[in-house]
Amino acid sequence: MDDQELDIGRSTSIKTIRAIILLATLTLLLAGCSIASPSAGQTSSAATTQGSADPESNSHTHPSLITSGADATIASGSDYLFWSTQDKNSYYLYGYNVVTQKQFLIGGPADRLGSFASDGKMMAWLESVPLNDGSYNMAIRSYDLTTKARSSIRVMDEYSQGSISVDQGILYYSDETSGHTGTYDFNLSTKQEKMINANYHDNIVEADGVMVWSEAPQVFGPGPHPSSLHMAKVDGSVKDAVIANNDGSLLNGYSVSGRKVVYTYHGGADEQLYQYNVDSGTTTVLSGLPTKHPQIRGNTIVWLSQSYAQTTTSIQSYNSTLSNSIVTNLIATQPSIYDAILVGEKDIAFTVAGGTNPGYSIYLMNIDESNIKFK
Repeated sequence: MDDQELDIGRSTSIKTIRAIILLATLTLLLAGCSIASPSAGQTSSAATTQGSADPESNSHTHPSLITSGADATIASGSDYLFWSTQDKNSYYLYGYNVVTQKQFLIGGPADRLGSFASDGKMMAWLESVPLNDGSYNMAIRSYDLTTKARSSIRVMDEYSQGSISVDQGILYYSDETSGHTGTYDFNLSTKQEKMINANYHDNIVEADGVMVWSEAPQVFGPGPHPSSLHMAKVDGSVKDAVIANNDGSLLNGYSVSGRKVVYTYHGGADEQLYQYNVDSGTTTVLSGLPTKHPQIRGNTIVWLSQSYAQTTTSIQSYNSTLSNSIVTNLIATQPSIYDAILVGEKDIAFTVAGGTNPGYSIYLMNIDESNIKFK
């Protein structure tokens, strides 16, 4: 039968039908590709112009924009990602579940926020408490990710601003308050506290019964800036062991998991990525390129690597059970990547400076992806 003889409502021509079909097709295509960028503190759609998230696999197959206008530092615990934002003169703390792809408010408003950490069940952070004389104290707050209950754990003086760590329901922190100076563990369920040692430590990180921290003498001027990495076992069998020492460079990030510690230095001739085995006491070099901000979780390590010319920044990863080779997951020229961490079993979160909003944008990508060019 000739197209001209088709009887569709006796008044609609075949050209009109084709136009309607074409318009509908274009509408579907645009709906799948054009997603507006989220404003500061808001969660993006499951798909963005940088990539998409697959709810069925609970992982992000390409870099997906989660939020914009965040501060540079991010943290994770199990399937949760955490960050802070500033709105005028107040700070807020947010969480994001990579499985449900839902964002939620944890804390704030606060005059200032310190470090924050989570084990995937409990979240803890440092928050300022203003005093009448214009100074402030620092309070440790906690948030139960299941019950949504918030608690205040301890108020310390303003000099106690070191980092905190949470592992298997235990909070680890250092306090410089007179009469309570030391490093402690605090059971978030029983509310029982125990001193690990009588010293105050900056930037403590704990996992699987091993605590590490950095020490660096105060040096004025251009340098060199010596630093050392220390370890203690929370069962008391090791109080303070120096596991790395550098006479000319400060540490540029370290992490502990599964009886292994990864670390790197900033500046100087030594910027390689090292791994220390807690049980054997041996150290190996994992990467010879300049690296920063390494993180280990189980058998997987992720870090940032810069080219020697510093024209590109790459996210790289290594899994000792899958292969003996380093995977380059993403390569960025501009804008620069500030940090990258593991979230859940399959995702890497990273922060990017610049963009249309002030602050940093946070993206998620699948760790199985490789050699993605990011602009």
